[in-house]
Amino acid sequence: TWGTGTTFMKQFKSDAYTEERVSNPYFPFAGKPDWEMAAFLLRLDLSMADIDEFLKLGFNRKLPLSFHSSRELRGRAEMLPSPPQWKYQIVPTEFPTTKTLQIFYRDPIKCLQSLLSHPMLADSFDFIPRKVYAEAEHAVRVYYGFMTGDRAWELQEDLPNGVTLLSVVLSSDKTKVSNLAGNCYAHPLLITLANIDPDVRAKGYLQAYIPLALLLVAKFIHRVKHMHGVLADRLLHQCIDIVIEPLKQAARLGIMMSDPAGFSRYCFTPLVAYVADTPEELIIACITMNASPVTMATRTSFGDPDHHPIRKGSSTLANIQKECKQYHLNGVPWPFWMDWVTVDPSYFLTPESLHHFHKMFFDHDCAWCIDVVSAKEIDFHHCNIQCYIVGIIAGAPTQFIMAIQTLLEFRYLAQAPQFSDEMLTELDNCLRLFHEHKQRVINAGAWRGKDGGFESWVIPKLELLQGVVPSIQSLGILTQWSADPTEHAHIAIVKVPARAGNNHDYDVQVCRHLDCRNKLDHFDLV
Repeated sequence: TWGTGTTFMKQFKSDAYTEERVSNPYFPFAGKPDWEMAAFLLRLDLSMADIDEFLKLGFNRKLPLSFHSSRELRGRAEMLPSPPQWKYQIVPTEFPTTKTLQIFYRDPIKCLQSLLSHPMLADSFDFIPRKVYAEAEHAVRVYYGFMTGDRAWELQEDLPNGVTLLSVVLSSDKTKVSNLAGNCYAHPLLITLANIDPDVRAKGYLQAYIPLALLLVAKFIHRVKHMHGVLADRLLHQCIDIVIEPLKQAARLGIMMSDPAGFSRYCFTPLVAYVADTPEELIIACITMNASPVTMATRTSFGDPDHHPIRKGSSTLANIQKECKQYHLNGVPWPFWMDWVTVDPSYFLTPESLHHFHKMFFDHDCAWCIDVVSAKEIDFHHCNIQCYIVGIIAGAPTQFIMAIQTLLEFRYLAQAPQFSDEMLTELDNCLRLFHEHKQRVINAGAWRGKDGGFESWVIPKLELLQGVVPSIQSLGILTQWSADPTEHAHIAIVKVPARAGNNHDYDVQVCRHLDCRNKLDHFDLV
């Protein structure tokens, strides 16, 4: 450490109204009952008209409240100590869009500091990369959190002595705001730290993933329809690049930040993981759907049982200036990660259980089983279908059952909370056994490709399973990179504000809603 820094309480007391809170801790509200009523109304996600209607009730008029309208209530809430504030920037584009593009985002360094200072997360940080062994002879390696993997060790070795590795994790997913009307989409970008215990990050109520930006979802005006997708991919990288520029500088030069105990640390901020679904991983890696985002495998080799060479970011950057189609690139000339020190898509794009495991099961395994035993035998309304499907297909050919069972066992083993070298060998064997028996899936008439043979294994998620064991060795257990916490976070970040708003200036209303909710949560903690 490098002396004394700041703490959550120090930041709270640096507010402009600190003196008023000496005599009234609940300022700008009149007292505890006044604050409780205000927090109750604001957390109900009511519209301003609904709040006005409630405050006009005869019973409420008799209460000694410091506010008598929704405008007064919101005004007092704005006076609460502020978390990292939202800002916006106009984003220029090469080709015209249907409306002016404004990206709303927060300072990523301040967001990381808010995580480091959060009282609920104080005991869950780990700043020491290490190699853990099951025995004193150092014969069997053990992996769990990020700091026990090879990547954390390598990154720390490349840094000067006495500095702290703050391992940045980003997550984004385009989501539809409303299923009933309109065509409104949101694309939230979240941030957290791999230094936080994986079990803590998985608990949504602790809010270890915090909103960093609302990425733009634009409609381009271009006579070539195919270019709309290319321009949207370029815009995504452009927006992320604007938002994470301070993190790039900190990864290059370092920055002083305060740890949970209030001591200053000289920190560096490399990106170690980006949690996203498969289509978004392809966009981030600047690759088309006919290739893998992390290896050199292409469409015709997705079903190969062997590991393919890693797709290094340097080779992608070198080929960008050449013919994109030849190298399976998607037309993005300047990826956001190109000048982020030590960052490479082959490292930070990790296997993800929600999309790569569970979605693959329902998209493919279930379809194969239906073809063999018929849909009547499978109850799709049961949430635990993965647990009992082997029993349901008991009448199928033995080798077909073996293929399904080994793939299921691979998925279950891959979600273990801890791994040893022996477990990783067993995991690799499960995938090997599936490839040995996968021809039986075709022989059973389960599913075939357009040409009736090899095309049937054009399954990108199947190829991505080859990266599970290397990812665990490099970054720790897979469950810490699950999209499940971030998918749940989207409800609070984009869907709830949509229900409380009036469908105008959507991004502005979301930012105001999130800012208000953060202020209430911080004030409650104090």
